[in-house]
Amino acid sequence: MQKYFKEQKTEIKRFLIRFLNQKQRDLRQVHGFGSDVCKKITTFIAKGKMIRGGLVALGYSLFKTPVPKQAAEAGAALELVQSGLLIHDDIMDSDFTRRGDASIFYQYTIRAQKHKLTRAAHVGESLGICAGDICFFLAYELLSRIQVPDSVKSGLIRLMSRELSLVATAQMLDVYWGASVKHKISERDILRLYTYKTGRYTFSLPLMFGAVLAQADDKNISTLERIGELLGIIFQIKDDELDLFGDQKQIGKPVGSDIKQGKKNLYYYYLFHAKKYKRYRKLLGIFSSDRISDEQIEQIRSVVRESGIQDKISQKVKELAGLAEKLINTLQATDAQSRQRLLDLLDYNLRRTV
Repeated sequence: MQKYFKEQKTEIKRFLIRFLNQKQRDLRQVHGFGSDVCKKITTFIAKGKMIRGGLVALGYSLFKTPVPKQAAEAGAALELVQSGLLIHDDIMDSDFTRRGDASIFYQYTIRAQKHKLTRAAHVGESLGICAGDICFFLAYELLSRIQVPDSVKSGLIRLMSRELSLVATAQMLDVYWGASVKHKISERDILRLYTYKTGRYTFSLPLMFGAVLAQADDKNISTLERIGELLGIIFQIKDDELDLFGDQKQIGKPVGSDIKQGKKNLYYYYLFHAKKYKRYRKLLGIFSSDRISDEQIEQIRSVVRESGIQDKISQKVKELAGLAEKLINTLQATDAQSRQRLLDLLDYNLRRTV
């Protein structure tokens, strides 16, 4: 599975470098910032796995082979979207590192500090917002260039516009909930947030992109949509696990950042709905605190282990994986190898450590 996505990444990366080099010439007409932001975006994207871009090719190959260059171009557009979302996400979460390097907005903050600008932090965040916006605009430009029938192109643009509005709305909810330590939410609320904040745009959207390019029928596209949601929920739950139990060098950002932001994930839900809630209540003050020590994070880890929360979440993931596997096997795919790749992706999602 990793080999497959590595091959897809090579093709998408090659195309993106060529495209962004061209945009450097266009944007530097305004100022050197234009060239600089393209270089930053290129470096930022190159450090990612480009799974979303690779999923476009996989979605196409389920129904038609060989996969055309248009799949890589559409995949590149989604990688630009992903980069824009991450750049903005780091600003909202005040994360100074991403993919083992300074986050984009913090790079600009450092530059502003170096040049002794007033309100350097605000300048860094503002320039980061602009950089994220540029990613979105370039993504739409890429889609407009793809050589496919107009009906297919309009379908792709409509899909991406819809999903971006959904993920932005879910992000608003995530930020709002994160600022309220005592906000009461249900497990269903959290799973819905996972679906729209991560699941659909990470898996459903690229898989549907590929299927639309292959001009698959509506039933198969709808099935892929649901498969993507399930894969995405599993992916997000795994992300939550890595944020709490992972290694900073491997995941590329500080461990415990979700706790600092007061994120309402399944770990949070089970922790404060456990039978021993009164015993754990003292931990409530740790959430949403900017100053969380390694000792406090380890304290939460210990409670999660001893309370059986990990077992509950593992069971939930197992149930979701079972549903996803059934749907993959009912998919009316014409290529058996691509169907197996989708099953392999499910397995990788369950076992990933980064």
